[in-house]
Amino acid sequence: MPWAALSGLLIGHRLSTRIQESVVTGLGLVTAVVGIGNAGRTGNIIIPLISLVSGVIIGELLDLDGALSRLGGWLQRRFAPSEGTPSAEETGVAEANTAAASPVAPAASP
Repeated sequence: MPWAALSGLLIGHRLSTRIQESVVTGLGLVTAVVGIGNAGRTGNIIIPLISLVSGVIIGELLDLDGALSRLGGWLQRRFAPSEGTPSAEETGVAEANTAAASPVAPAASP
């Protein structure tokens, strides 16, 4: 789905904050539905639960969120075309990427 990421980069900053938040919430909902569907297919809810908990613990111990944020900042500095261009924070790109990677991000965001 590279076209979705490309379209988000091209038009994301033109959308209002309300629309951006709704899109992120929708992505979280779809991720949750897919996760629940996959959990149902295993026939044993304990396996996905243990996988989720261990993934969260490992991610927190390795500070994956911080590492991805640092990578995003570096990429932004490296490829920023000029001064005055909206930053990733201003366009919501960082939040959208975090939300896409984490199905609980929309519920946990301030």
